[in-house]
Amino acid sequence: MENIRGEAVSAITVCVLLLLLLGGMGCNMKSTRDSSPVTGANTFVLSEREIAEKKALADAGDKDAAFSLYRHYMFGICSESEGRFWLKRAVALGHELAKQNYSVLEGRKGQASK
Repeated sequence: MENIRGEAVSAITVCVLLLLLLGGMGCNMKSTRDSSPVTGANTFVLSEREIAEKKALADAGDKDAAFSLYRHYMFGICSESEGRFWLKRAVALGHELAKQNYSVLEGRKGQASK
Protein backbone atom coordinates (compact mmCIF):
# COMPACT_ATOMS: atom_id res chain seq x y z
CA MET A 1 0.00 0.00 0.00
CA GLU A 2 2.82 2.38 0.93
CA ASN A 3 4.54 1.70 -2.43
CA ILE A 4 1.37 2.54 -4.37
CA ARG A 5 0.93 5.77 -2.38
CA GLY A 6 4.57 6.71 -3.09
CA GLU A 7 4.13 6.07 -6.81
CA ALA A 8 0.96 8.18 -6.85
CA VAL A 9 2.74 11.07 -5.12
CA SER A 10 5.61 10.72 -7.61
CA ALA A 11 3.23 10.78 -10.57
CA ILE A 12 1.41 13.81 -9.19
CA THR A 13 4.70 15.62 -8.60
CA VAL A 14 5.82 14.98 -12.17
CA CYS A 15 2.46 16.16 -13.52
CA VAL A 16 2.57 19.36 -11.47
CA LEU A 17 6.14 20.09 -12.58
CA LEU A 18 5.23 19.52 -16.20
CA LEU A 19 2.16 21.71 -15.93
CA LEU A 20 4.23 24.48 -14.39
CA LEU A 21 6.94 24.04 -16.98
CA LEU A 22 4.73 23.61 -20.02
CA GLY A 23 1.49 25.23 -18.95
CA GLY A 24 -0.02 27.40 -21.60
CA MET A 25 2.76 26.75 -24.10
CA GLY A 26 2.51 25.20 -27.48
CA CYS A 27 5.16 24.74 -30.09
CA ASN A 28 5.71 27.69 -32.32
CA MET A 29 6.48 26.40 -35.78
CA LYS A 30 7.65 29.82 -36.96
CA SER A 31 11.37 30.48 -36.64
CA THR A 32 11.07 34.26 -36.56
CA ARG A 33 9.32 36.70 -34.29
CA ASP A 34 6.52 38.93 -35.45
CA SER A 35 4.90 42.00 -33.95
CA SER A 36 2.25 40.08 -32.02
CA PRO A 37 2.42 39.98 -28.22
CA VAL A 38 4.91 37.52 -26.78
CA THR A 39 3.03 34.64 -25.20
CA GLY A 40 3.42 30.90 -24.93
CA ALA A 41 6.14 29.33 -27.06
CA ASN A 42 7.03 32.69 -28.63
CA THR A 43 8.70 33.52 -25.34
CA PHE A 44 11.45 31.01 -26.11
CA VAL A 45 12.02 31.60 -29.84
CA LEU A 46 15.42 33.14 -30.58
CA SER A 47 16.56 34.94 -33.70
CA GLU A 48 19.42 33.52 -35.76
CA ARG A 49 21.71 36.18 -34.27
CA GLU A 50 20.63 35.29 -30.72
CA ILE A 51 21.17 31.60 -31.40
CA ALA A 52 24.71 32.23 -32.66
CA GLU A 53 25.50 34.47 -29.68
CA LYS A 54 24.10 31.98 -27.15
CA LYS A 55 25.93 29.06 -28.76
CA ALA A 56 29.22 30.96 -28.47
CA LEU A 57 28.46 31.80 -24.83
CA ALA A 58 27.43 28.22 -24.02
CA ASP A 59 30.58 26.88 -25.67
CA ALA A 60 32.52 29.22 -23.38
CA GLY A 61 30.75 27.73 -20.33
CA ASP A 62 27.70 29.97 -19.87
CA LYS A 63 25.04 27.74 -18.26
CA ASP A 64 22.24 30.30 -18.76
CA ALA A 65 22.97 30.50 -22.50
CA ALA A 66 22.84 26.70 -22.77
CA PHE A 67 19.52 26.65 -20.88
CA SER A 68 18.13 29.37 -23.14
CA LEU A 69 19.05 27.29 -26.19
CA TYR A 70 17.33 24.26 -24.62
CA ARG A 71 14.11 26.26 -24.21
CA HIS A 72 14.37 27.64 -27.76
CA TYR A 73 14.73 24.21 -29.33
CA MET A 74 12.47 22.20 -27.03
CA PHE A 75 9.55 24.62 -26.64
CA GLY A 76 10.06 27.36 -29.22
CA ILE A 77 10.52 25.28 -32.35
CA CYS A 78 9.82 21.75 -31.06
CA SER A 79 13.11 20.04 -31.81
CA GLU A 80 13.32 17.51 -28.99
CA SER A 81 16.71 16.06 -29.96
CA GLU A 82 18.36 19.48 -30.18
CA GLY A 83 16.55 20.58 -27.02
CA ARG A 84 17.83 17.56 -25.08
CA PHE A 85 21.36 18.24 -26.33
CA TRP A 86 21.31 21.75 -24.88
CA LEU A 87 19.54 20.62 -21.72
CA LYS A 88 22.31 18.09 -21.06
CA ARG A 89 24.88 20.81 -21.75
CA ALA A 90 23.18 23.15 -19.25
CA VAL A 91 23.10 20.34 -16.67
CA ALA A 92 26.82 19.67 -17.20
CA LEU A 93 27.49 23.38 -16.67
CA GLY A 94 25.59 23.31 -13.36
CA HIS A 95 22.30 25.05 -14.20
CA GLU A 96 19.92 24.19 -11.33
CA LEU A 97 16.61 24.43 -13.22
CA ALA A 98 18.13 22.40 -16.05
CA LYS A 99 18.96 19.66 -13.54
CA GLN A 100 15.33 19.60 -12.38
CA ASN A 101 13.97 19.58 -15.95
CA TYR A 102 16.36 16.80 -16.92
CA SER A 103 15.22 14.77 -13.93
CA VAL A 104 11.59 15.14 -14.96
CA LEU A 105 12.29 14.25 -18.60
CA GLU A 106 14.34 11.20 -17.66
CA GLY A 107 11.61 10.12 -15.22
CA ARG A 108 9.00 10.31 -17.98
CA LYS A 109 11.29 8.41 -20.32
CA GLY A 110 11.77 5.67 -17.72
CA GLN A 111 8.04 5.41 -17.05
CA ALA A 112 7.28 5.12 -20.77
CA SER A 113 9.60 2.14 -21.14
CA LYS A 114 7.86 0.16 -18.33
